[in-house]
Amino acid sequence: MPATPGGRHPLDVPAVLAALTERGCSFSLDFHLPSAPQLIRAAAPWLRHAVTIFVNAEEHALLTHHASPRPCPETVVTDGPRPARVVLPGCAQRPVAPPAVPTVRQITGAGDTLAGTYLAHRARHLPPAAALDRAVQAASQHTAHVPLTFPAPPRAPS
Repeated sequence: MPATPGGRHPLDVPAVLAALTERGCSFSLDFHLPSAPQLIRAAAPWLRHAVTIFVNAEEHALLTHHASPRPCPETVVTDGPRPARVVLPGCAQRPVAPPAVPTVRQITGAGDTLAGTYLAHRARHLPPAAALDRAVQAASQHTAHVPLTFPAPPRAPS
């Protein structure tokens, strides 16, 4: 598959999702905004087989454009510092507002922290609302930490 905007080389989405579905595997999807338009279109036939789909507000608009309004059992929609929500078929869920963070030090990885925490709590059979509460808390805490830095490699003697 050709490189997508942002320089990423995604998996062959149709082949991977078809294989997971044929084997009856559980899977979740999380999109990266620069490649989301292409990948959501490519994933559309298999979206209903996903356990959970993670999207931000802009990706959610793309998702509902290319699939039914509720393409899978659970869709987690985030929107930066604004409330996150879980979209479930026929069930209104309350949005979860992130706590105030005195100083946001990093945002890289916040979405991954949210998705991983949510999936871990759902695997422990927490209801979606409780899992989202904990996931939003974890992502907010992540943004307050100082990013890891790597020391510069030592210079070779001249």
